[in-house]
Amino acid sequence: MKAVLFYFSGTGNALWAARQVSVGLGGAEVVPMVAPQAVDACRDVDMVGLFFPVHIWGVPGRVLRFVEEIVAALSPEAYLFAVAVNGGQVSGTLLQLNAFCRRRNRVLHQGLGLHLPSNYLPWGGAGSPEVVDGLIAAAREKIHSWIPSLRERQQAPPERGPLWQRLLFTGIYHLSFKQV
Repeated sequence: MKAVLFYFSGTGNALWAARQVSVGLGGAEVVPMVAPQAVDACRDVDMVGLFFPVHIWGVPGRVLRFVEEIVAALSPEAYLFAVAVNGGQVSGTLLQLNAFCRRRNRVLHQGLGLHLPSNYLPWGGAGSPEVVDGLIAAAREKIHSWIPSLRERQQAPPERGPLWQRLLFTGIYHLSFKQV
């Protein structure tokens, strides 16, 4: 199985997660979404993973533009999954990405949320070293639990936050960002 994992990361959390999954999948290629060769890297692959941070409780615009770019390059049989790295609130981010993919006749086979230390300073930032260590240990466990279902190319509904988060935070996201 040939797999490529694309990441968009400012602080390194999404890159770290992509590298962890790459190891679990036996060495999948890890490529930044902003690399000039990124679209070409997804041709003739069996599996594509998208790793990105949650921005204002939604998918970053750059990630949506990247998905738009790769849709035509992907084989119809390619397995597509996404990991939304967040500081504790995935909200409706993966539902948003799933709908975006469906509108482009693509299936998002799995949408996975991963809680890692927050980098949002107004809400306290990453937390104490003990909190950070605990989040990283829990993230490693969660990633390890994903590997069998990814290898088996299973399909599952995207992870999502509680209804109140999806209603409130999705509204804030739409006020903040223009959709692709």
